[in-house]
Amino acid sequence: MLAATSDGLWAGHDSGRWERVLVADEYGRDWAAGAVLGVALDEAGVWWVALPSGVACRRGAAWTFYTGREGLPYADFTGGGDRAGR
Repeated sequence: MLAATSDGLWAGHDSGRWERVLVADEYGRDWAAGAVLGVALDEAGVWWVALPSGVACRRGAAWTFYTGREGLPYADFTGGGDRAGR
């Protein structure tokens, strides 16, 4: 189980214990040191994490990060509204 919180990304274990997940890039920067806006698992078990700085994707043990440099329209992850853009 995963939880997006104002204090980072957390993983729950069968024992009932929760631990904070380090969402670090190759430079050691923790992208989830503060607020995490959302988290989802896709059908392949890939983690998608919505962050104020963009989106992080975890496949296995490897993280990939997406920001405005990779084509997101904003540096901040945004959502809401309907598909018509309202």
